[in-house]
Amino acid sequence: MLKKYENAYRPKVEYTVDGQKYTFWASSAGSGYKDKVGSKVKVNYDPRNPSKAWLAGKKELLFPAIMGICGLIAIALGFIAPSKR
Repeated sequence: MLKKYENAYRPKVEYTVDGQKYTFWASSAGSGYKDKVGSKVKVNYDPRNPSKAWLAGKKELLFPAIMGICGLIAIALGFIAPSKR
């Protein structure tokens, strides 16, 4: 199942751990998900709490990585920029 957001899709992921079925919506949406209904994906989950899961791969880490880089740039500019007092 996919949720549509304008030109992007957010997949619903189903997975099984020790016979128990779990479901979650992927944290990111993208146009690349459109034709992938029913395909297998890698899922990472917390072994102590299998209901906490996320898609494995670089795509899920892209947004946090970009925000982290922007934060580091802002901090660096704060130290580099001359103070006007």
